[in-house]
Amino acid sequence: VSVTDSRFLGGRRNVVSATGVIDLRLERNVISGGTDTYESNPGRPYGNPAAGIDLEPGGRGAPALVVRIADNRIVDNAGPGILLALSTNAGLPVLGSQIEIVGNEIRGNGRKTSPPQQGGIVVNGGQDAGGGRLLVADNVIEGNRGGALVGRPDVNLVIEERGNRMQGGIFLQRAREPQ
Repeated sequence: VSVTDSRFLGGRRNVVSATGVIDLRLERNVISGGTDTYESNPGRPYGNPAAGIDLEPGGRGAPALVVRIADNRIVDNAGPGILLALSTNAGLPVLGSQIEIVGNEIRGNGRKTSPPQQGGIVVNGGQDAGGGRLLVADNVIEGNRGGALVGRPDVNLVIEERGNRMQGGIFLQRAREPQ
């Protein structure tokens, strides 16, 4: 699936959500306006990811494999610019690899404090057996609430980061060693 040369300018949860994908290309799009207004729990209309792009497997057996997010303008979302939610309630996905985030402008995201995660690019989880790969290259990641590249302790990917212009730093938390 390829989504190219388009404008997506609003979403009550996320602007673009991709679940269980193989060979997805999101290229040369404008992605803006994730608002965090979808009622996630009765009486609580906040706390959604509110990301520009939310990539997730959707289930442990569903893939997030061969994904290219390139040359997009991802701006002014309530939550992260890009959320790679590669974890599920049942554990890490069997396949979560070959993801490229290249040549994007990721600015002004994290406009609200209510989304549970903040940052230009936020990474959770990864491929269950390890060895999954994420390339983050040649992006401009500036002016986002939180860091430029942020990861939880469950990140289980090899992350290659190069040639990015970043404001806000890299915050990749590593899991604690067993005691």
